Order: sequence, then structure tokens, then C-alpha cells
Amino acid sequence: MIAQLTGKIIFKTEEGIVLDVAGVGYEILGSKLQSLPTESATIFTKYHVGSDNNPSLYGFIDYESKKLFLQFLSVSGIGPKTAMKILNSDVASNILEAIAEDDTNYFAKIKGVSKKAAQKIILELKNKLVLGPDNQEDNLLYEALLSLKFTRKEIASALNRLSLAGLSDQAKIQAVLKELGKK
Repeated sequence: MIAQLTGKIIFKTEEGIVLDVAGVGYEILGSKLQSLPTESATIFTKYHVGSDNNPSLYGFIDYESKKLFLQFLSVSGIGPKTAMKILNSDVASNILEAIAEDDTNYFAKIKGVSKKAAQKIILELKNKLVLGPDNQEDNLLYEALLSLKFTRKEIASALNRLSLAGLSDQAKIQAVLKELGKK
């Protein structure tokens, strides 16, 4: 299918954009797309045919958002429009943190997401979502720090401030704990 498009944004709408790629205009749905510059943009896409047999092309400014969108679609009862509402409500790290912390109120505040749907999202995605980067070693580091009751946000912030390349697992944990203790 169409995984990614690069072109010039020729039109912006409330629902998304029209992207000109080699003379063909693709209508791409996604509200965060309006913030992109009109010169040249690369958009990660998901082609979806709804229950009414109408095809739609959903767009994302980064691959992580696309992956999260696909995870939401895997939850029964959550369609692309609801998934987009969730993604457009906040940054991905806060959404992931809400799932990790069983925060149904976070999702229930989003228009179109009921308390029951919020519970279903958390139940079905909590164990599916990657804890951190797509790297097994970093996932183990996240798991260890999460077990010590640090939040994803705190861990990610500490990791962004440190250079852990070449350190043993134990040294990584010690360095991150030291960084987290500076707060």
C-alpha cells in the first residue's frame, strides 16, 4: 500500500491536507498535518477502507504516530476517526504514559471516547506497546526503572540527557538512577 508520500502541500483543510506528488493530489486526513510547511513534506500514511467502502488516506508527521494509530485500530470498537482524535489530543509520549498508568480518565476526556472504550484501549494495548525504543536492551532498562515506580516521562527525560553507549546494563541503570535523583 501507500506507506509514505513526499510532495508539496497545495491545500490545507480542517481535516487534513492535499499533497501534490508528481502532479497527483492526495487528500490526506490528519489534523497535525496543517502545521507542516507548504514547500516540501514527507508524510507517513495508512490507507484505510471503512465499513461504508469509502477509502481514506490517513497521514502522520512521524512514523511513531503511525505505529500508534495502527495499534489503536487493533482495539475492537476503535475506528480510524477515534484513533485520530486520540492522537490529535496530545503527544505520543503522554498517550503511552496514560496507557501504562491505567489512566482511563485521560482517554475519557477526549470527545468521542467513552469510559468503556478507554478501559478497552488500556486493557488491549498495555502489554502490546513497546516500552521505549525498538531496542531490547533499552526495553529492559525501561522495565527495571518502571518497576521502581518511575514514570515513562521521567525515564525518557533522563535518557535524553545521558549518553549510555558502551555501558553495561548495571552501569546504565546506575547512571539513570543518579540522573533521576538530581530532580
